[in-house]
Amino acid sequence: MSEPAPTNADTVRRFLTEVRSPDDFAAFFAEDAFYRFGNFPPIHGRSAIRESSIGFRSRVKSVRHDIKNLWETGDNVICQMEVIYTRLDDKVVTVPCSEVIRFKDGLFQEMRIYIDMGPVFAS
Repeated sequence: MSEPAPTNADTVRRFLTEVRSPDDFAAFFAEDAFYRFGNFPPIHGRSAIRESSIGFRSRVKSVRHDIKNLWETGDNVICQMEVIYTRLDDKVVTVPCSEVIRFKDGLFQEMRIYIDMGPVFAS
C-alpha cells in the first residue's frame, strides 16, 4: 500500500524543521509569491524571497522552530510556534510566532509571519 500524499500541514512542518539553505527555502514558494515577515516591508516573488532569506540569515547564527499547533483549512495552514534564535553573540532568544500560509498548486502562494523581532536584536 502506498503512502498517502502529504498534506499542506505536512509541507509546512517539513519547511519549518528541515530547510537549511536559501535555495531550499525559496523552493517552497510559487514564482509570484507574497511574503511578509513581521513589520518588514512585503516581498514579492521567489527570487526576492530567496535574497531576503540570505540577508536575514546573515544576522543570526541559527534558527529553530518549535511547532506548538498546526491547523489546515482548505488551502490555508496556520502555525503557532516558538522560534529559537541563536544570535551572532551566541545569546539564545525565543519568541512566539504565528504564520498564515496560503497554498496554490502545492507551493506557498502567500506567507504572513506574525512575530516581534525586537527581543532578537536588542542589546
